[in-house]
Amino acid sequence: MISFSVKPDSSNKKAKRLLQSIATNAQKAANEVAYDAAQRYHENVKLRLDEAGERFRTMLDGIELVSFNQGDMDLFAVIAKMRTVTESEVDKELMTVTVVPKVQEAWLQLLADESPWPLTWLPIKPTPLQAELVGRRVRQDEMEVLRERKKPRLENILSLLRSYGIDTSVDAEVEVEIRIDTNWEAVRAEYGLDGFDRVSVWQPALKEVLADRERVVAVMEKALLHPRQSMPVERAATGAEIGSIQQFQGMIKV
Repeated sequence: MISFSVKPDSSNKKAKRLLQSIATNAQKAANEVAYDAAQRYHENVKLRLDEAGERFRTMLDGIELVSFNQGDMDLFAVIAKMRTVTESEVDKELMTVTVVPKVQEAWLQLLADESPWPLTWLPIKPTPLQAELVGRRVRQDEMEVLRERKKPRLENILSLLRSYGIDTSVDAEVEVEIRIDTNWEAVRAEYGLDGFDRVSVWQPALKEVLADRERVVAVMEKALLHPRQSMPVERAATGAEIGSIQQFQGMIKV
């Protein structure tokens, strides 16, 4: 067995300071390795989305490098922001929406419980202050299945809404905003699920980052002695985004 220690005498001051600085900077160095990997992942994802064609090009403006904390660790993530579009910008006949209430109202909870809805069948359109509409564009056959499943319940739902004092005819022409569920779109394309063409973006980008072990060692060695004072990101992730990030990570892990 070989051991190593530094005796506390004047000739060993430099070695002692070096060991102390490494110990102090260990977590900072680990954070910096994560940051460097996230930066490379960010660039890889954007490049692959650009190469994937027009279907994914709209995501490019929404790709962000964000951060959040877990104890002493700084965690970094690459996310595609949920895009907000108006009703007139989507194909209404192929758009489903899930109602996510922002206030406690019985009629809103009913709409939430009965989600997803074909957009054209939504009985009452909540305002942005009342609820958020999360949209998914589906295939024609999927829409037909959803309509067939919902049709037997529709009259009962309308009756319940009227019992809550809701007039379902008053806002037929009101245009709503829809937040597109980009996580859902990305997973479908990543694995070619439900009849979608397979366009893998996230997994190959992540594999490329994880495969570069020499880069990890080089960043770690530098950071142990001279850690960054700051690691700029576009913004901090929200609580809701952290949950979404963790769920998506579980789906595309390598």
